Amino acid sequence: MALLGRARVDAARTMLEGITKKIPEHAEAWHMLATCHELKQDRTRARKCGKRALELLPTHARAALLLARLNLTSDALAAADYARRTVRNAGKDIVVKRNAARILMETGNLDEAKKVVDALSKIDPRSQRLLFVRA
Repeated sequence: MALLGRARVDAARTMLEGITKKIPEHAEAWHMLATCHELKQDRTRARKCGKRALELLPTHARAALLLARLNLTSDALAAADYARRTVRNAGKDIVVKRNAARILMETGNLDEAKKVVDALSKIDPRSQRLLFVRA
């Protein structure tokens, strides 16, 4: 099963590399390519592609979240900045905002994380997934 998953990531990566060569301004393709590299544990390429997605579309919340995750262990300040950018640009995407709040919490920005979670709690007051910050 794991081999099948890897094969699909490799196939997706190959396809997305072709798309980014033909349409280099396609921000979502760069983000998806970054995700493929992240899944393959290639953090350097994932960062490069994620940054390219944000250069092309500065409001791309999922690309900012990916970069926040990638920077979490190596650069907490950058991770927090990307998480803030995610929250600003995620619109009504509760999952993305919740994940950004978790990164804010993990980088020591507890007050900011709590504000995000409090806002999300008003949208979905019974969400069990928000309990990690509420407690």
